[in-house]
Amino acid sequence: MIIILSVGWLFPAYIAIRTFLNYLDEEVSDLLRHGQAMFNFPFILVVQQWTDVAFVWFGAALLFWSFIGARYILKNGENKE
Repeated sequence: MIIILSVGWLFPAYIAIRTFLNYLDEEVSDLLRHGQAMFNFPFILVVQQWTDVAFVWFGAALLFWSFIGARYILKNGENKE
């Protein structure tokens, strides 16, 4: 469970990057070649949503590990005195 929390944000980030690269490959290349887009798929909206998911997930993991680290430091700081 901790591993999924810690590195799970990489999966939505990967999906966002792959979707953006597909957008560049399919949509932008069609715009440059033909002057119009061939697809109606909302690539940028999907990229934004997956990026939001990745950043929220990363923030949750960062808060979790910050809490664990602070608790460890406070616990060991009391034992040394």
